Amino acid sequence: MSILMAMMVCCLLIPSLIFSIPLVQAWIVHTSPPNEHLLNRKSGENLMVVCSIEGLTFDTEPDASIDWYKHGHNRPIGRMGRVMTLTKGKALSKQMMFVKPTVDDSGVYRCAARALGGETQEKSINISFIRAAEFVDAQREQHPQEGQDAEIVCRVSGDPSLEIFWQFNGNNIAEGGPRGYELRDNNQVLFIPQFESEQDDGEYLCNAAQFSSFETLAINVTAYAPPEITVFEGPEFDRGYEGHSAQIQCQAVGKPKPEYKWHKSLDNVEEEIVTSDKYFVENGLLVIHSLIPSDGGVYTCVASNAVDEKRHSINLTIFKRPRIKKMHNVTRERGDSVDLRCSFTGDGVIKAKWVHQGEEWTLAGDDQQQLRSEEYTDKDDSTSITTTKDSRTLLRAEEGAIVLRIEALGEDDAGLYQCVAENEAGSDRRSTFLSITHEPTITGHSDTQRALAGSPVALSCEASAVPDPVWTWSGPQGVIEADGISRIIHSEGTSTKLLIAEADESDYGIYTCTAENGIGSAVRAEIDVVQIFIPDTPSEVNCHEHIYPNFATCRVDGFSDADEGHRPTQLIFYYVKDTEVDRDSPWQFQAKNVTVPFSVGTAMRISGLEPKSRYTVRVQALNEAGESDFSESDFIETTDPWAPETPQVLRSECLKVCTLSWRHPNDHGSPLTAYRVFVREVLSDDPREIASDFDEVQLNADQTSIDLKLLKPLRKYEIRLIAVNDVGSSNPYMVILNTSEYTNEDQRGTTFNSTRIILTVCFVLLFVLSVVDVVCFATNRCGLLACFCINCLGRNISSSKGKDIERGSKSAESNRLLNEGRAEVEISASDEKGALQGGGPQSTPV
Repeated sequence: MSILMAMMVCCLLIPSLIFSIPLVQAWIVHTSPPNEHLLNRKSGENLMVVCSIEGLTFDTEPDASIDWYKHGHNRPIGRMGRVMTLTKGKALSKQMMFVKPTVDDSGVYRCAARALGGETQEKSINISFIRAAEFVDAQREQHPQEGQDAEIVCRVSGDPSLEIFWQFNGNNIAEGGPRGYELRDNNQVLFIPQFESEQDDGEYLCNAAQFSSFETLAINVTAYAPPEITVFEGPEFDRGYEGHSAQIQCQAVGKPKPEYKWHKSLDNVEEEIVTSDKYFVENGLLVIHSLIPSDGGVYTCVASNAVDEKRHSINLTIFKRPRIKKMHNVTRERGDSVDLRCSFTGDGVIKAKWVHQGEEWTLAGDDQQQLRSEEYTDKDDSTSITTTKDSRTLLRAEEGAIVLRIEALGEDDAGLYQCVAENEAGSDRRSTFLSITHEPTITGHSDTQRALAGSPVALSCEASAVPDPVWTWSGPQGVIEADGISRIIHSEGTSTKLLIAEADESDYGIYTCTAENGIGSAVRAEIDVVQIFIPDTPSEVNCHEHIYPNFATCRVDGFSDADEGHRPTQLIFYYVKDTEVDRDSPWQFQAKNVTVPFSVGTAMRISGLEPKSRYTVRVQALNEAGESDFSESDFIETTDPWAPETPQVLRSECLKVCTLSWRHPNDHGSPLTAYRVFVREVLSDDPREIASDFDEVQLNADQTSIDLKLLKPLRKYEIRLIAVNDVGSSNPYMVILNTSEYTNEDQRGTTFNSTRIILTVCFVLLFVLSVVDVVCFATNRCGLLACFCINCLGRNISSSKGKDIERGSKSAESNRLLNEGRAEVEISASDEKGALQGGGPQSTPV
């Protein structure tokens, strides 16, 4: 009992003793990441190291502090710079951050922590940075030459511990092997012998590894081939023709695709050719437009790519066209002789001739070969002269010239003579004018001039004369002396002009131009200058003598005796229906009007009238001076509508189709309703025989043409065209058409083609049906062929396939089974029915 009490007392005393002893709290300094992760860090890669106090909380130890130090430095690392510290919130930790660290940032760093009233703890860590691998002058695209040894370069700088290895198509590349790879210059150069694009093109990976990291450079390797010019074509014989274009084609192969440039050598200096008005350059093609002699020279095609360039040249010569030397005009007297010389230069054989008013003089046959220019004649050749002659002309060829001699010259020989020289490059032509001296002849002059007082007057004369004539002018006041102001005379060669600035009363009358050149007599021409007055009021107006349904003809005979100055140039007819006149309004504003040219003794027509109407007509005269008063009134009466006028055919022709076109005739007051075309064949001309029946085609009233598509070729047809209105039909317009051999060729060709297509389709359809019938006969013993064999040939065409199988399986019993089968056929229907009801299917033992 006492022992038990003692134990209870002890149990009560022990807890009180434990709580009465003061407790000491433990804490430690911890860093992360672990030390092994802080060694050989890649420079330039940001790093953060955390130092924290473990075992305490901020609530129990708010005065705790942490600082970072670098070995050898007494001052803690601050909060600025590439290496800095940072405290976040209330956590008992401090971060040390390295921003883009370098190798110089390596070293021993110490974290010092203070807590619990001054107790301190420290922890040191070793941080090392190594130089990061860096690709120097990285070439991501490399192009070795096809078939040549290749070196793929990957230059890397970094820590001495750096290792380089290569990969291709996911596999590491090792030296040697079937491909014969070599790694050179500390593995920075991959050597590939005899590079072949088919097996070696692709992406190569250059890997730079150091410790636990590596960098990769992907290099796209594609084999290139230098250019090779495979096509180089220029003009035949490397010769271009002056005035024409020359084309030079240059094509090359290579990888990458070659680019082209063209150069021209001039005085040993090459100039690049670019597209312009003169040149066209595109994809190796050079076109030189409008060649001239200076375009000759050496043209070089340069085909280049990233590997190399190739050049090919052509020495282009220019074949010059003829050039005729300038010729001067020639003047001779009647009966003289003249030599017209045409000298020329150019290349090759030059053909030359003289041309005058449609007549040509040229050397015949082989004589043309003698015409060689001075530039193209062999120095050893002796000068040869070839002539061709008629009664008065002699044509001879000399070296670089052709000479036309004309004897016993007359006035008909005068005029323009043109020399034409041509060769393969082109032609040239120049002219000379041969003048034969003769007396003047007036060839033209101004007509009668009508002029108002105070207006200018211009007169002119022209003459034919050699030499040029001397001109004089005279007028109503005698010989005219030019003063440059009121009287201006301009004479040049064979023409002269007189200008009177302001005509007055004394300037009207007869003017005379006189031409004289010292040969023969002087010649003259007279020109009447008439003063214009406002015309008199028209009289003797007659619009009622002839009546028509929708038009009228009028005569105004009152000006028959009037002088030129008082005559009108135009007449204005005002007309209005009597039923439409408003007496309260001016008459001329209600009337319609038509203006017609005036001519003495000529009837003038007024169209657009209505049938069965009466019109009042008044006339006004008009010329350059002004308008007359209105004439006395006359009247027009129109009749009932008539049948149309005869249509007038404008065009009728027969090519592939015979076509007839016309213009609408006057409907005579009743609108056209239709056109009727009648066609019949002319069977014979001598004696004339015509088919009795017409073929008729009826057309709408708005049509003005027709294509006659049913006519036969090489025939003659009589065509009649009639216009129709409600009153009746016009007189027919008749035309004869001769069809050609091509008439209706398209229609006949269409018919033939349609027939041929139908026959082809029928044949194909018959062939397909035959094939189908044969297939049906062969497989199922049906179709037309099977029907023919059964009904016409009496053959049994049932399939023997089942019998053949039966013979193969039951050869011993076949006859017996066949006999039993025949006996079973005789069983009656009732027996079959009973057998079927007797218990279902049964088998016969074999």
